[in-house]
Amino acid sequence: MMNDFKKIAIKYHQDFDLKVIPINNKKPLTEWKSYKDKEQTLQDIDSINWNTQTNGIAIIQDGKFISLDFDKCKDEGFIYQIANELNINSWIVKSGDGFHIHLELDNLKEFFQLIGKKSGCYTLEPIKKDLLDHAEIRIINHYTVLPPSLHQSGKEYKFITGNPLDKPQKVSAALLLSTLKKYFVFQKQKETTKNNPGEFENLLNGVSEGQRTNALVKLFGIYFNQGFDKQFITKNLELWNKQNKPPIEETEFSKQIKYLFHRYSKGLDGVFHQFQNCLLALNEPIELKLKKILCYSVIEFSSNFKIISNLNLTDKANDYHLECKKFINDYETRSQRKDMILRIGEKMILSVLKKQLEYYLFSVYCGIVSYLGRGNKAAKKISNDIISYRALGYKNELDFLMSETTEKPLSKYKLRKAVKELEKANFIRSFKLKRAEMTCYSTKIQSKENLASYVTKIKTNRIQKRINEELLRKEKLKELEEKQKKYMDLVIENRKNESCLHLFHN
Repeated sequence: MMNDFKKIAIKYHQDFDLKVIPINNKKPLTEWKSYKDKEQTLQDIDSINWNTQTNGIAIIQDGKFISLDFDKCKDEGFIYQIANELNINSWIVKSGDGFHIHLELDNLKEFFQLIGKKSGCYTLEPIKKDLLDHAEIRIINHYTVLPPSLHQSGKEYKFITGNPLDKPQKVSAALLLSTLKKYFVFQKQKETTKNNPGEFENLLNGVSEGQRTNALVKLFGIYFNQGFDKQFITKNLELWNKQNKPPIEETEFSKQIKYLFHRYSKGLDGVFHQFQNCLLALNEPIELKLKKILCYSVIEFSSNFKIISNLNLTDKANDYHLECKKFINDYETRSQRKDMILRIGEKMILSVLKKQLEYYLFSVYCGIVSYLGRGNKAAKKISNDIISYRALGYKNELDFLMSETTEKPLSKYKLRKAVKELEKANFIRSFKLKRAEMTCYSTKIQSKENLASYVTKIKTNRIQKRINEELLRKEKLKELEEKQKKYMDLVIENRKNESCLHLFHN
């Protein structure tokens, strides 16, 4: 049978210009990833070892010939419906527990532009959950099984439209996306790493000193998002800490646990959404603006998908994502710089939608967070003007003036009120060392007293640094003056010697 698979594979290559490899139960039996960037020849196929393990053939997705995989789908009529809308009548395959549609993508560059994010594979969540489990668009650096391969269940992959006579049919990127978004919500497939399988168990065994903080945050997030209570989480993390080499010191460990409970309870971690700050400038009513931002976050950054269905946005999610993507591209083209990406807790966004939190407080918080960024600094000084412009979705005054917005930045009074309200809700901390200076803000430091201590310490260190620099400068200057004096003394002594010598000769 292995010789039959080889003959069929050669026919796929010669008749339809496909790149093919031998497989065994869906697993490739040869190196194949190099073919995504180069042509495959008949000699390449012939040189592959089509051994006795071979029980199938797979097509390599190279950006030209791509595959749609409908997993755990039993509704053949649904597959025909999609194929008809794509004007496809061949290369439709019944797999072991679903269907494949193979096609030629007309323009790969246009596809990436329309979908807004480059990836080798995209996961599609069905709007109607009873149709199938999920679907995938396999674009590049993937492979898909072809008939007459054998499935692990013992079934054979078969063309349900008859053996093809021509190459897979060509479909435009626009038609492909517009058809699929009627039935699916797009999510970019998350990249996996070698450490992901069993990562939780590996962390539980304890980690070394440089990995303890990151491991603590990961484990805390896993426990918290599964709904365990405070006592259970604390107890289990205490046991985990004993496995570390060395364990985190007890006082520091307690501080970190307290801090994590604070952040997660405020929705600042765990379930969060990422989006560019400029999306605050969308010219939409507040509710619609936030819904568009959520759809963008879910699809662009693969965040919490459930929020889309909970807000009944499944039929609009892809349109909202593409609209936001275009808005961001236009903004970044105009400003000639990448925009800041915010990480905002889902609870906070939902509280605005439910009118439990005023939008202007949310926007001021976003403005502060956008400037603080995700760096290592615990606090930063921020001017009132910067916060006001960023709360509207603009990086600075220049970006604001270049826009066509009719919105006005918050007044100093309203901004001060917003900061007080956010501090009262424990979202931020602020401190000003003296009246003439800018206010220092933080979302990491837990209390105003600690922030004051932090700012004072930095100020003191800077003053001490300047004092030390001045002392060092004076020491260097004194040393230089002494050297200069010694040099001048030496010059004078040389001149005296030369004068005496001259008199002696005369």
